[in-house]
Amino acid sequence: MDIPFEFKPCILCGNKENFLELVLTKDRRIHQTVRTVICKECGLVFLNPGPTEEGYLGYYQKTLGVRATPPLRENIIRKKSVLASFQIRFIKDCLGDISSMDTVDVGSGWGGFLYYLKPEVGTLVATEVLEPVKMYIEKEFQCPLSLVTRLSDGFPPASFDLITATAVIEHYTNPLPVVLDYAQALRPGGSLFLFTPDVKGMCFSLGIDQYFKFLHPYNYSVNSLRSLLSKAGFTDFHYWSSQPDYSLRSLRNPAHIVAGNILMVAKKGKTPGQDEDLYKDDPAEIVEIFKRHQIIEDEYQKRRLIWLSPWAKPLRAAARLLPKSSRDQYLSMVEQYETRYKSIVGVL
Repeated sequence: MDIPFEFKPCILCGNKENFLELVLTKDRRIHQTVRTVICKECGLVFLNPGPTEEGYLGYYQKTLGVRATPPLRENIIRKKSVLASFQIRFIKDCLGDISSMDTVDVGSGWGGFLYYLKPEVGTLVATEVLEPVKMYIEKEFQCPLSLVTRLSDGFPPASFDLITATAVIEHYTNPLPVVLDYAQALRPGGSLFLFTPDVKGMCFSLGIDQYFKFLHPYNYSVNSLRSLLSKAGFTDFHYWSSQPDYSLRSLRNPAHIVAGNILMVAKKGKTPGQDEDLYKDDPAEIVEIFKRHQIIEDEYQKRRLIWLSPWAKPLRAAARLLPKSSRDQYLSMVEQYETRYKSIVGVL
């Protein structure tokens, strides 16, 4: 499927031409090369040229929608138990009691987060763009789901006290109208929870092309995410970010390392366009992070090739006699939060 791309200005500072190319990657999904840049004015990382909204949505509906295979309910619940429980804990740490909040979960996917959120809030509805997901969610989780790309397409203004969007914001080709739509859907003082990869916690255990890819037109840091939400009138930011934990991986156990992620809660406050705050990143810092994690991955892969070579066969045979431990891939994120919690609560 040929996806149309277009050049875009920076959505945060309006810069139209002062960009630093970070990396070119070949996206296997669409068989096209995508270009990730850094805005030299504010440090935003995004695809430029980026996919058009129509092309991107068409890919989701015509390609992913056709291939969508509902998972077993028990599997999705089990796989999401650690991460979803942690996300809800963070929301409660920021907001306190959420048991009476009217809530919408945007981009629910197959419902792993939604399952754990439902008993915690007052009412819960969901949104998605794929018809198979709607049928699955409503059958397996008894939660009403609207097939809409914007909340304003399915709900009147000021419908919710809380909006949650986990692993969603990085998928929008034009995120500013989206966060403005979020603000419109919230009641005064309502809150938004976002969970998204942190570009300052990038890692390449699945390959650079699987991190910088067509499916993620924007790659946020804490600063760029706050800047985006500020343009939509959000204030009172509470946030925490994790880092990839390479200690989970060894030559014998080539586990997937989870990239760093941002958890952020913000409140609907000021009128959009008033007193916007721009939180800048240093492009040189992002380039340095990219190079450092590229070196980490390259060195690991070189050692891995030696480990898999014929002369290392006796070592591999001996290693199989030793116990092999495994654990949930998101547990390190929780442990990082626990370690820093006393300092974090001063921010939250």
